[in-house]
Amino acid sequence: TTPPVDNTEYDLAVIGAGVVGAQAALIAGSVPYSKKVILIDSPSASGALMNGEGEDLSIGGPTGLFSKALRDVSKKIKVDTLRGMGLREDSVWNEIISSCLELASSNAQDVFRQLEYVGIEYMEGLASFPDGGGTDSLLVEREDSMAITTV
Repeated sequence: TTPPVDNTEYDLAVIGAGVVGAQAALIAGSVPYSKKVILIDSPSASGALMNGEGEDLSIGGPTGLFSKALRDVSKKIKVDTLRGMGLREDSVWNEIISSCLELASSNAQDVFRQLEYVGIEYMEGLASFPDGGGTDSLLVEREDSMAITTV
């Protein structure tokens, strides 16, 4: 079947919502550029860090986001104190993991707020040029559908 055509035109499509892609989209959409931008990312295809609710915790985050969160958590959680309270090692580790996930989730939510504030459209899916790049069309394959948009 032919994918539906999204007649929305964009000045710029940014592929990938890592730290560089998210910042590029935010800069292009902000004053003085004020471009109409779509940010396309496929976190499940990239092996991104996801939580139990399917939230992409790596959006806009550096590659070492989890290790940085672990470092920050280690400054707040006193492992010796938890052990002194009689907690098992797996309980201590679960507390650390939980805190790291909270930090990553907070970072991801902040990036999404920034994108929304600037007016950046975010779309999850795999992007490709349906005609090998001969036109301005971009095909985005999503889990639930496919769409062609013009950039």
